[in-house]
Amino acid sequence: MARYATDLRLRARLFSIAVYKLSKHVRERHPALRNASDQLFDAASSIGANLAESEGLNTPKEFAARYAIALKESKETLYWLELLRGAEPSLEPHLGPLLGECKEFIAMTTAALKKLRS
Repeated sequence: MARYATDLRLRARLFSIAVYKLSKHVRERHPALRNASDQLFDAASSIGANLAESEGLNTPKEFAARYAIALKESKETLYWLELLRGAEPSLEPHLGPLLGECKEFIAMTTAALKKLRS
């Protein structure tokens, strides 16, 4: 994971790739968690998609709207990661770093929104 990457969009893309790999692993080894895995990937990939869409927008209001969606998707991603953690403790080694990164996305997008809205 690009823990120290300075480009938030790149960091979100790398996060989505890591979540995809986890999702694939879960689908193969824990079929009962297939739906949760799919929901996780949808939410996680939406973080990066919304950050990418924010590039080149004309107004701070439009920019803030994309960041607000990215924050919402980050919170949903956190939910699904925590659900997988509770449902299948053997996934903890895979989930720990992703949970940490997801919490950082929540903190960063929250801070950016506060700044944009002030």
